Amino acid sequence: MSDKASKWHGHQAAWRDSGMSVAAYCRRHGLSYSGWMYWQRRLGASALVPIRVEASAVASPSVASVEVVLPGGAVLRVGGLDVDGIVALARGLSC
Repeated sequence: MSDKASKWHGHQAAWRDSGMSVAAYCRRHGLSYSGWMYWQRRLGASALVPIRVEASAVASPSVASVEVVLPGGAVLRVGGLDVDGIVALARGLSC
């Protein structure tokens, strides 16, 4: 991997851990958004944002519902999932 590719790969990994939007991360680190998009396509990085899991009270600890709030504000709610179902959903969203 070239030095530039390594640099952008490192930024993309740090962005995923930051919880920030791409635009905010670019501003904070002095990166151009168009450069980010170029390297995202070139490195094959996912355009999805990290998933944050928050604990909530549920009637049954083995069955839960999941709410995913997308960057545009759309909300995806899925109910009746066991732990394996939640893991499968998270893996599907991270592809």
